[in-house]
Amino acid sequence: MDLGKQSGNKLLGVHLSVNLTWNEHVTHIVKKGSMRLYAIRALRKCRLTDRQLILVYCSIIRSVLEYTSPVWAGLTQYLSDQIESIQKTALKIIFPSLCYEDALKKSGLILLHQEGGCVHNISQAKLLFFRPATKLSAASCAHKTVCP
Repeated sequence: MDLGKQSGNKLLGVHLSVNLTWNEHVTHIVKKGSMRLYAIRALRKCRLTDRQLILVYCSIIRSVLEYTSPVWAGLTQYLSDQIESIQKTALKIIFPSLCYEDALKKSGLILLHQEGGCVHNISQAKLLFFRPATKLSAASCAHKTVCP
């Protein structure tokens, strides 16, 4: 019985290619992350707070992007940028008027290729998620700036 040549294998959620590149794995997690961005868009329309949206992002999207990252840490810049683009999109949904660098600061997140991952711990997350949303006045939104 001949099974033929395989292009790669999946082991514990990590796609391993026969030529030992991470292209297939990165393509898979970027696609999975992109599909989950819909949840952030939908929850934004439900008027969740920015902090609650960051919690959702870390829980359902960033966790996928960072899963087993120490194993495949030596990515090329191109592949690293593909993964980072998912976070950029998520932060653009959450903070539409801020540039990426300002959104990172406001969210408390760091770049995906830096160590540390999501800085929100579980107890912080529970407090932020269950805190009632406050209404914003027009004056409180007037200070938002857009980066050049």
